[in-house]
Amino acid sequence: MFTGPGRYTYVKTEMSGPMLVGFFSVNEDQELLNDTSQLKYVVGKAGKTHIDLKLNFDYTKYNSDQDKSPFFRYLLSHKQLLNDVEGSTFADVGFVTSRKTLMYISQMPHLQNPIILNTRLVNGAIYVYRIVLYDTTTPYTNLSTPWGYKFRQYMFSENATNDVSMDKPYLVGEEFVGVFKMLLNTHKILYRCEINVMQSDKAIPISSDEMGVLPELDQKEFVSLKIVTGPYNETSFRINKSRSAAIHAIFGNVSQVFFGLKDDNGVVSEVIKHSTSDLQNMGAPYWKVGEMITFCEEAFTYIKRCFSAEITRNGNNINDIKTLPEMVMHFKKTPKQNLELVEFSEDVNDWVPKWYSDQL
Repeated sequence: MFTGPGRYTYVKTEMSGPMLVGFFSVNEDQELLNDTSQLKYVVGKAGKTHIDLKLNFDYTKYNSDQDKSPFFRYLLSHKQLLNDVEGSTFADVGFVTSRKTLMYISQMPHLQNPIILNTRLVNGAIYVYRIVLYDTTTPYTNLSTPWGYKFRQYMFSENATNDVSMDKPYLVGEEFVGVFKMLLNTHKILYRCEINVMQSDKAIPISSDEMGVLPELDQKEFVSLKIVTGPYNETSFRINKSRSAAIHAIFGNVSQVFFGLKDDNGVVSEVIKHSTSDLQNMGAPYWKVGEMITFCEEAFTYIKRCFSAEITRNGNNINDIKTLPEMVMHFKKTPKQNLELVEFSEDVNDWVPKWYSDQL
Protein backbone atom coordinates (compact mmCIF):
# COMPACT_ATOMS: atom_id res chain seq x y z
CA MET A 1 0.00 0.00 0.00
CA PHE A 2 1.23 3.48 -0.85
CA THR A 3 1.45 5.97 1.99
CA GLY A 4 1.74 9.69 1.60
CA PRO A 5 3.29 12.48 3.62
CA GLY A 6 3.47 11.98 7.34
CA ARG A 7 5.75 14.31 9.24
CA TYR A 8 6.84 17.51 7.59
CA THR A 9 10.01 17.35 5.56
CA TYR A 10 10.73 21.05 6.30
CA VAL A 11 11.83 21.42 2.69
CA LYS A 12 10.89 24.83 1.36
CA THR A 13 7.96 24.68 -1.04
CA GLU A 14 8.01 27.27 -3.77
CA MET A 15 4.56 28.86 -3.95
CA SER A 16 3.66 31.11 -6.88
CA GLY A 17 0.36 32.96 -6.56
CA PRO A 18 -2.47 32.80 -5.84
CA MET A 19 -3.51 34.82 -8.90
CA LEU A 20 -7.13 35.84 -9.45
CA VAL A 21 -8.05 34.75 -12.99
CA GLY A 22 -11.85 34.89 -12.93
CA PHE A 23 -15.01 35.41 -10.88
CA PHE A 24 -18.72 34.73 -10.81
CA SER A 25 -21.76 35.21 -8.57
CA VAL A 26 -24.24 32.63 -7.30
CA ASN A 27 -27.84 33.50 -6.38
CA GLU A 28 -30.03 31.84 -3.77
CA ASP A 29 -31.17 29.23 -6.32
CA GLN A 30 -27.54 28.27 -6.98
CA GLU A 31 -27.69 29.71 -10.47
CA LEU A 32 -24.51 30.95 -12.12
CA LEU A 33 -24.33 34.70 -12.72
CA ASN A 34 -21.34 35.88 -14.75
CA ASP A 35 -21.13 39.21 -12.97
CA THR A 36 -20.19 40.95 -9.71
CA SER A 37 -23.75 41.17 -8.33
CA GLN A 38 -22.90 39.27 -5.12
CA LEU A 39 -19.76 41.25 -4.28
CA LYS A 40 -19.99 42.68 -0.76
CA TYR A 41 -18.00 45.36 1.11
CA VAL A 42 -16.88 45.37 4.73
CA VAL A 43 -18.25 48.27 6.78
CA GLY A 44 -18.10 46.81 10.31
CA LYS A 45 -15.39 47.93 12.73
CA ALA A 46 -13.29 46.23 15.38
CA GLY A 47 -14.10 47.02 19.00
CA LYS A 48 -16.69 46.46 21.70
CA THR A 49 -20.19 45.94 20.35
CA HIS A 50 -23.51 44.20 20.92
CA ILE A 51 -24.59 42.14 17.92
CA ASP A 52 -27.52 39.81 18.51
CA LEU A 53 -27.13 37.07 15.92
CA LYS A 54 -30.56 35.70 16.83
CA LEU A 55 -32.30 38.71 15.25
CA ASN A 56 -34.27 37.40 12.26
CA PHE A 57 -32.35 34.14 12.72
CA ASP A 58 -35.48 32.11 11.93
CA TYR A 59 -35.75 33.79 8.56
CA THR A 60 -32.36 32.68 7.33
CA LYS A 61 -32.86 30.79 4.08
CA TYR A 62 -30.93 27.62 3.40
CA ASN A 63 -30.22 25.96 0.11
CA SER A 64 -30.14 22.18 0.09
CA ASP A 65 -29.93 21.76 -3.68
CA GLN A 66 -26.42 20.61 -4.49
CA ASP A 67 -27.19 19.33 -8.02
CA LYS A 68 -26.46 22.63 -9.70
CA SER A 69 -22.75 23.32 -9.79
CA PRO A 70 -21.99 26.92 -10.77
CA PHE A 71 -18.23 26.40 -10.63
CA PHE A 72 -18.36 23.68 -13.27
CA ARG A 73 -20.77 25.64 -15.42
CA TYR A 74 -18.33 28.54 -15.19
CA LEU A 75 -15.41 26.31 -16.23
CA LEU A 76 -17.30 25.03 -19.26
CA SER A 77 -17.75 28.61 -20.45
CA HIS A 78 -14.10 29.46 -19.62
CA LYS A 79 -12.29 26.38 -20.89
CA GLN A 80 -9.17 28.43 -21.56
CA LEU A 81 -8.54 28.42 -17.79
CA LEU A 82 -8.32 24.62 -17.88
CA ASN A 83 -5.45 24.80 -20.35
CA ASP A 84 -3.08 25.49 -17.44
CA VAL A 85 -4.01 22.32 -15.55
CA GLU A 86 -4.95 19.81 -18.25
CA GLY A 87 -1.92 17.89 -19.44
CA SER A 88 -1.42 15.64 -22.46
CA THR A 89 1.40 13.87 -20.64
CA PHE A 90 1.20 12.91 -17.00
CA ALA A 91 4.03 15.24 -16.01
CA ASP A 92 1.80 18.16 -17.04
CA VAL A 93 -1.32 17.00 -15.17
CA GLY A 94 -2.55 19.62 -12.71
CA PHE A 95 -5.34 19.88 -10.13
CA VAL A 96 -8.80 21.43 -9.91
CA THR A 97 -10.21 21.93 -6.42
CA SER A 98 -11.57 24.46 -3.91
CA ARG A 99 -9.96 26.65 -1.28
CA LYS A 100 -11.74 24.71 1.46
CA THR A 101 -10.21 21.48 0.23
CA LEU A 102 -6.77 23.10 0.09
CA MET A 103 -7.28 24.28 3.67
CA TYR A 104 -8.17 20.80 4.89
CA ILE A 105 -5.23 19.18 3.11
CA SER A 106 -2.76 21.73 4.49
CA GLN A 107 -4.04 21.30 8.06
CA MET A 108 -4.34 17.51 7.99
CA PRO A 109 -1.54 16.92 10.55
CA HIS A 110 -3.37 19.19 13.01
CA LEU A 111 -6.96 17.96 12.56
CA GLN A 112 -8.71 15.46 14.82
CA ASN A 113 -11.27 14.10 12.35
CA PRO A 114 -10.54 11.59 9.58
CA ILE A 115 -10.64 13.10 6.09
CA ILE A 116 -11.30 11.39 2.78
CA LEU A 117 -9.99 12.96 -0.44
CA ASN A 118 -12.17 12.01 -3.39
CA THR A 119 -9.98 12.37 -6.51
CA ARG A 120 -10.88 11.90 -10.16
CA LEU A 121 -8.67 12.07 -13.25
CA VAL A 122 -10.72 13.75 -15.99
CA ASN A 123 -9.38 14.90 -19.37
CA GLY A 124 -5.83 15.39 -18.15
CA ALA A 125 -6.54 17.02 -14.76
CA ILE A 126 -7.08 15.61 -11.27
CA TYR A 127 -10.14 16.94 -9.45
CA VAL A 128 -9.83 16.84 -5.66
CA TYR A 129 -12.61 17.16 -3.08
CA ARG A 130 -12.54 16.54 0.67
CA ILE A 131 -15.05 14.69 2.84
CA VAL A 132 -14.70 15.20 6.60
CA LEU A 133 -15.80 12.18 8.63
CA TYR A 134 -17.26 13.66 11.81
CA ASP A 135 -17.87 11.46 14.82
CA THR A 136 -21.61 10.87 14.58
CA THR A 137 -21.79 9.89 18.26
CA THR A 138 -20.88 13.44 19.27
CA PRO A 139 -23.35 16.19 18.33
CA TYR A 140 -21.75 18.91 16.24
CA THR A 141 -24.40 21.61 16.03
CA ASN A 142 -22.17 24.15 14.32
CA LEU A 143 -22.47 22.10 11.13
CA SER A 144 -26.00 23.43 10.66
CA THR A 145 -25.94 26.70 12.59
CA PRO A 146 -25.25 29.73 10.38
CA TRP A 147 -23.83 32.04 13.08
CA GLY A 148 -21.00 33.00 10.75
CA TYR A 149 -23.41 33.92 7.99
CA LYS A 150 -25.46 36.12 10.31
CA PHE A 151 -22.27 37.82 11.51
CA ARG A 152 -21.41 38.64 7.91
CA GLN A 153 -24.77 40.33 7.48
CA TYR A 154 -23.90 42.77 10.28
CA MET A 155 -20.44 43.43 8.88
CA PHE A 156 -20.97 43.97 5.17
CA SER A 157 -22.79 46.31 2.84
CA GLU A 158 -23.83 45.79 -0.76
CA ASN A 159 -22.85 49.32 -1.76
CA ALA A 160 -19.75 50.11 0.36
CA THR A 161 -21.71 52.45 2.65
CA ASN A 162 -22.75 52.04 6.28
CA ASP A 163 -26.22 51.05 5.10
CA VAL A 164 -26.47 47.59 6.71
CA SER A 165 -29.98 46.14 6.52
CA MET A 166 -31.07 43.34 8.85
CA ASP A 167 -34.67 43.37 7.63
CA LYS A 168 -34.26 40.83 4.87
CA PRO A 169 -33.32 37.21 5.56
CA TYR A 170 -29.75 36.10 5.01
CA LEU A 171 -29.56 33.83 1.96
CA VAL A 172 -26.90 31.23 2.70
CA GLY A 173 -26.74 30.11 -0.94
CA GLU A 174 -25.66 33.51 -2.25
CA GLU A 175 -21.94 34.05 -2.77
CA PHE A 176 -19.31 35.85 -4.80
CA VAL A 177 -16.61 33.45 -5.98
CA GLY A 178 -13.09 34.11 -7.19
CA VAL A 179 -11.28 31.64 -9.42
CA PHE A 180 -7.58 31.45 -8.60
CA LYS A 181 -4.56 29.65 -9.94
CA MET A 182 -1.23 28.95 -8.24
CA LEU A 183 1.85 26.78 -8.36
CA LEU A 184 3.13 24.62 -5.50
CA ASN A 185 6.57 23.67 -6.77
CA THR A 186 5.60 22.04 -10.09
CA HIS A 187 1.93 21.42 -9.24
CA LYS A 188 -0.48 23.60 -11.19
CA ILE A 189 -3.68 24.24 -9.22
CA LEU A 190 -6.92 25.91 -10.31
CA TYR A 191 -9.53 26.44 -7.60
CA ARG A 192 -12.69 28.20 -6.58
CA CYS A 193 -12.65 30.47 -3.54
CA GLU A 194 -15.60 32.24 -1.94
CA ILE A 195 -14.78 35.90 -1.32
CA ASN A 196 -16.47 37.10 1.88
CA VAL A 197 -16.09 40.83 1.47
CA MET A 198 -13.79 43.46 0.00
CA GLN A 199 -12.26 46.60 1.51
CA SER A 200 -13.23 49.60 -0.61
CA ASP A 201 -14.64 53.09 -0.10
CA LYS A 202 -16.50 52.85 -3.37
CA ALA A 203 -18.54 50.00 -4.78
CA ILE A 204 -17.57 48.50 -8.11
CA PRO A 205 -20.54 48.83 -10.50
CA ILE A 206 -22.21 45.49 -11.21
CA SER A 207 -20.53 44.23 -14.34
CA SER A 208 -20.11 41.11 -16.44
CA ASP A 209 -16.98 42.52 -18.10
CA GLU A 210 -14.56 40.04 -16.55
CA MET A 211 -11.44 41.33 -18.26
CA GLY A 212 -12.34 44.90 -17.32
CA VAL A 213 -13.12 44.17 -13.66
CA LEU A 214 -10.28 41.74 -12.86
CA PRO A 215 -7.54 44.44 -12.77
CA GLU A 216 -9.68 46.53 -10.41
CA LEU A 217 -10.36 43.56 -8.11
CA ASP A 218 -6.66 42.78 -8.11
CA GLN A 219 -5.95 46.20 -6.60
CA LYS A 220 -8.42 45.77 -3.71
CA GLU A 221 -8.02 44.11 -0.32
CA PHE A 222 -10.08 41.00 0.37
CA VAL A 223 -11.34 40.52 3.94
CA SER A 224 -12.64 37.44 5.79
CA LEU A 225 -15.25 37.35 8.55
CA LYS A 226 -15.13 34.63 11.23
CA ILE A 227 -16.92 33.68 14.44
CA VAL A 228 -15.21 32.57 17.67
CA THR A 229 -17.67 30.67 19.87
CA GLY A 230 -17.70 30.56 23.66
CA PRO A 231 -15.47 32.37 26.17
CA TYR A 232 -12.43 33.75 24.35
CA ASN A 233 -9.27 31.84 25.20
CA GLU A 234 -6.14 33.33 23.66
CA THR A 235 -4.12 30.10 23.80
CA SER A 236 -6.87 28.13 22.07
CA PHE A 237 -7.20 30.91 19.51
CA ARG A 238 -3.48 30.84 18.75
CA ILE A 239 -3.46 27.04 18.37
CA ASN A 240 -6.60 26.49 16.31
CA LYS A 241 -8.57 29.47 15.06
CA SER A 242 -5.58 31.52 13.99
CA ARG A 243 -4.22 28.53 12.05
CA SER A 244 -7.35 27.89 10.02
CA ALA A 245 -7.89 31.63 9.48
CA ALA A 246 -4.31 32.15 8.30
CA ILE A 247 -4.31 29.35 5.73
CA HIS A 248 -7.80 30.44 4.62
CA ALA A 249 -6.43 33.95 4.09
CA ILE A 250 -3.30 32.88 2.24
CA PHE A 251 -5.17 30.77 -0.31
CA GLY A 252 -7.64 33.63 -0.90
CA ASN A 253 -5.31 36.65 -1.04
CA VAL A 254 -6.98 37.95 2.14
CA SER A 255 -5.21 40.77 3.95
CA GLN A 256 -7.37 41.08 7.10
CA VAL A 257 -9.66 38.86 9.15
CA PHE A 258 -12.42 40.12 11.48
CA PHE A 259 -13.42 37.79 14.32
CA GLY A 260 -16.73 38.12 16.13
CA LEU A 261 -16.49 36.86 19.73
CA LYS A 262 -19.84 35.14 20.31
CA ASP A 263 -21.25 33.89 23.62
CA ASP A 264 -23.56 30.90 24.08
CA ASN A 265 -26.60 33.15 23.71
CA GLY A 266 -25.69 34.16 20.17
CA VAL A 267 -24.47 37.65 21.11
CA VAL A 268 -21.21 39.07 19.73
CA SER A 269 -19.76 41.39 22.38
CA GLU A 270 -16.51 42.28 20.61
CA VAL A 271 -15.02 42.25 17.13
CA ILE A 272 -11.25 41.84 16.86
CA LYS A 273 -9.19 42.29 13.70
CA HIS A 274 -5.91 40.67 12.69
CA SER A 275 -3.82 40.91 9.55
CA THR A 276 -2.69 37.68 7.91
CA SER A 277 0.88 38.28 9.09
CA ASP A 278 -0.41 38.88 12.66
CA LEU A 279 -2.09 35.47 12.60
CA GLN A 280 1.09 33.76 11.46
CA ASN A 281 3.09 35.41 14.24
CA MET A 282 0.48 34.45 16.85
CA GLY A 283 0.62 30.80 15.87
CA ALA A 284 4.40 30.56 15.57
CA PRO A 285 4.90 28.41 18.70
CA TYR A 286 2.22 25.93 17.55
CA TRP A 287 2.17 25.83 13.75
CA LYS A 288 3.95 27.29 10.73
CA VAL A 289 2.40 28.21 7.39
CA GLY A 290 5.48 26.95 5.53
CA GLU A 291 5.03 23.49 7.03
CA MET A 292 1.36 23.37 6.06
CA ILE A 293 2.10 24.47 2.50
CA THR A 294 4.82 21.82 2.31
CA PHE A 295 2.39 19.14 3.49
CA CYS A 296 -0.12 20.23 0.85
CA GLU A 297 2.52 20.02 -1.88
CA GLU A 298 3.63 16.58 -0.69
CA ALA A 299 0.01 15.37 -0.65
CA PHE A 300 -0.45 16.40 -4.29
CA THR A 301 2.86 14.70 -5.18
CA TYR A 302 1.64 11.51 -3.50
CA ILE A 303 -1.74 11.63 -5.26
CA LYS A 304 -0.04 11.98 -8.65
CA ARG A 305 2.34 9.13 -7.84
CA CYS A 306 -0.58 6.82 -7.06
CA PHE A 307 -2.38 7.72 -10.29
CA SER A 308 0.82 7.21 -12.26
CA ALA A 309 1.35 3.77 -10.73
CA GLU A 310 -2.24 2.71 -11.47
CA ILE A 311 -2.07 3.92 -15.08
CA THR A 312 1.15 2.01 -15.64
CA ARG A 313 -0.18 -1.11 -13.89
CA ASN A 314 -3.15 -1.17 -16.25
CA GLY A 315 -0.83 -1.01 -19.24
CA ASN A 316 -1.93 2.45 -20.35
CA ASN A 317 0.29 5.11 -21.89
CA ILE A 318 1.29 7.64 -19.27
CA ASN A 319 2.23 10.10 -22.02
CA ASP A 320 -1.23 10.09 -23.63
CA ILE A 321 -3.38 11.03 -20.65
CA LYS A 322 -6.34 12.64 -22.43
CA THR A 323 -7.24 9.40 -24.19
CA LEU A 324 -7.63 7.52 -20.89
CA PRO A 325 -11.02 6.82 -19.32
CA GLU A 326 -11.83 8.60 -16.08
CA MET A 327 -10.14 7.20 -12.99
CA VAL A 328 -11.24 7.57 -9.37
CA MET A 329 -9.09 7.15 -6.26
CA HIS A 330 -9.77 7.79 -2.59
CA PHE A 331 -7.22 8.82 0.01
CA LYS A 332 -7.66 8.89 3.77
CA LYS A 333 -5.87 10.79 6.51
CA THR A 334 -6.54 9.95 10.14
CA PRO A 335 -4.94 11.54 13.21
CA LYS A 336 -1.37 10.30 13.77
CA GLN A 337 -1.45 8.30 10.52
CA ASN A 338 -0.05 9.08 7.08
CA LEU A 339 -2.20 9.96 4.11
CA GLU A 340 -2.87 6.68 2.32
CA LEU A 341 -4.65 5.26 -0.71
CA VAL A 342 -7.76 3.38 0.43
CA GLU A 343 -10.75 1.46 -0.83
CA PHE A 344 -13.72 3.63 0.11
CA SER A 345 -16.99 1.76 -0.33
CA GLU A 346 -19.33 4.26 1.32
CA ASP A 347 -21.69 6.24 -0.87
CA VAL A 348 -19.73 9.30 -1.99
CA ASN A 349 -21.30 12.46 -3.36
CA ASP A 350 -18.92 12.93 -6.27
CA TRP A 351 -17.87 16.55 -6.67
CA VAL A 352 -17.51 16.32 -10.46
CA PRO A 353 -20.90 16.16 -12.23
CA LYS A 354 -21.20 13.70 -15.11
CA TRP A 355 -22.69 16.38 -17.36
CA TYR A 356 -19.52 18.40 -16.84
CA SER A 357 -17.01 15.67 -17.70
CA ASP A 358 -19.15 14.63 -20.71
CA GLN A 359 -18.75 18.13 -22.19
CA LEU A 360 -14.99 18.48 -21.77
